[in-house]
Amino acid sequence: MAIAISLACCIQSASAYPARFTLPVTHVPSAIYSATLKGAHDPNRQMALTLVLPLRNEDDLERAIRHLYNPANPGGSKFLTQPEFADKYGPSVADAASVCAFVTANGLTVSNVSASRTNIQIVGSVAKIESAFSIKTSDLYSRRI
Repeated sequence: MAIAISLACCIQSASAYPARFTLPVTHVPSAIYSATLKGAHDPNRQMALTLVLPLRNEDDLERAIRHLYNPANPGGSKFLTQPEFADKYGPSVADAASVCAFVTANGLTVSNVSASRTNIQIVGSVAKIESAFSIKTSDLYSRRI
């Protein structure tokens, strides 16, 4: 038996996000479409998810990467440290904090926030995850997963 869930959390800004986050479907493995539905998850079962927040200043990041790898770059190559990358391109501290506040307000636990603040790992019961994100989860069976 295999369980597949893919969630991405999109935040505009700390003050602009709605009470419930919009969760676009970002990837559905083709095997899901031919899988057999086995039923709903046990609502008390613990589930771990990773919420992925979008980068900021993506146009600037693309220019910086092109400049970095341009052999004609007169300034030489300067790679950013992880904290420099997080401060310049990662989600803001306020945005990551607002996601963490949303998670804990819905009875879930934040287990880890990546150094760049792009990945927030959470844990909670199936029932609380389904309620917080307005989703339904199911057990599926496929030989291809």
